[in-house]
Amino acid sequence: MNANVVKLIGLLICIGVVGCNSVRPGDGKPLGKNSSGAVLDPTDEANQLMSQGKFSEAIKLLTPYVNNMPAGWQSRMETADKITIHYWDQEQLTQCFVVDALANKKVDAILGGSYSRAYYMLAFNYLELKDAKKANDNLDSGLALEPDSAIILGEKGTLYQMTGQPDSAVTFFQKAIDTKGCKSDRDIGKAYRGLGISLIDLEKLDEAETALYTSLKYSPDNKIAINELNYIDKLRDGSAKQPISDKLQKTK
Repeated sequence: MNANVVKLIGLLICIGVVGCNSVRPGDGKPLGKNSSGAVLDPTDEANQLMSQGKFSEAIKLLTPYVNNMPAGWQSRMETADKITIHYWDQEQLTQCFVVDALANKKVDAILGGSYSRAYYMLAFNYLELKDAKKANDNLDSGLALEPDSAIILGEKGTLYQMTGQPDSAVTFFQKAIDTKGCKSDRDIGKAYRGLGISLIDLEKLDEAETALYTSLKYSPDNKIAINELNYIDKLRDGSAKQPISDKLQKTK
């Protein structure tokens, strides 16, 4: 049996059955605890606040965390015999770790403690608070740490989309689609969805339709994509002319 196949089977068992000993919380600022006493990654804690619409509170939590980032931290660090990778969440680990680990090097997979994710979350919160400049600054900081991040590139596209710059939005959504970095089905589906919406703004309806249908391959039954496909039909019938950017509709 091919050595890579054996390695792949072992990794699938590691992820799906018994867990990986190499997966551990990220280093950096001491982690908090939830009400049951379990340790919380600051980005997970911020995610909980964001789900409750507490965007300012999430910013207050994340700002000191990124300010205490260890010097020289990178999301992916590679030496002659080892690759150290910080994964944002379990979905990224499950979809991307197997591919990364097929390299002929030891892979140290770290789940949590990603500073690039923290910068992305700061940007997301600032976008919710309609502060495009701070959102952009944090996205740039995240990309400096993880330049091939599909989710950060996609959020940059969202920023340009929301500020009425569809040409720039298309550029970044396409970068998110084309990146060689880790990208889950969720990330690719969102990028194609954003690409389609921005192409509608540019009145490129055939290309937009293709992008939106492609997004449904990765995010089936997504209501935003389906609504935009219906919107394209209305545009072709001449019954709708409002630009998507006027709606400030985000590609979540």
